[in-house]
Amino acid sequence: MLLLAGLLATAAYAESVAELCRAGAALYGRGDLAGAVAKFHQAVVQEPRNDTAHVGLGVVLYAQQKPMEAILHFRTAIGLNPKNASAHINLGSALVDQDRLTEAMRVCRTAVHLSPKSAGAHYNLGRACARQKQTQAALKEYTTALQLNPSLASAWLSLGTLHANVTKNSQEAVRCFRRYLQLVPNPPECTCWIKAYLARYDK
Repeated sequence: MLLLAGLLATAAYAESVAELCRAGAALYGRGDLAGAVAKFHQAVVQEPRNDTAHVGLGVVLYAQQKPMEAILHFRTAIGLNPKNASAHINLGSALVDQDRLTEAMRVCRTAVHLSPKSAGAHYNLGRACARQKQTQAALKEYTTALQLNPSLASAWLSLGTLHANVTKNSQEAVRCFRRYLQLVPNPPECTCWIKAYLARYDK
C-alpha cells in the first residue's frame, strides 16, 4: 500500500505541474506575460526537473525581453532532457538573436536532427546560416521550412530579404515579399522598406 500511495501521489503531483504549464501557455497566448511567468515559475518550483516547465518559462521570459534568463532555462531543460526538441529550437533562436552564432549553429542543427518536420527548427538554422554568410545553406533551410509550413511569414520575409540583398534575385524576392504581405497585411514599421522594394521591382 505504501508503494501504491507513493505512485498515486507522484501522479497527482505531475498532473498539477501539467495543469500549471497548460495555464501558463493559455495566459501567454492571451498576452498576459506576467500571469504566464507566475504559472510556469510555480511549475518549476514544484518540479525543478520538469524540462517542459523550464522551456515554457524560458519562452515567456524571452517575450519579456529577458534573453539571458530565458537562455538559462532552455539550457536547463536540455540538461534535464537532451532530446527535448522544443528546448533546442528555442535556445537556437535565442542564440541567433544574440549573435552567438557558433553555438547557435550547433544547437540549431541538433534541433533539426531531433525534429526534422519542424518548420521552426529549419527556419532557425536558416537564420544562423544566413548570419554566417552560408547563403546556399540558408536558402535550403528557409525553403524546407516553407515546405513544412507555407504560412510561416517570418520565413517568407527572411527568404525574400536574402534574395533581395545577397543573391540579387529580384523576381524571387518579389514573390516572397508578396506572400509575406498576404500573411501580414499590417507589417511592423521595420519592414516598411519591402513596399518600396516592390514598387521598384514588381513589374
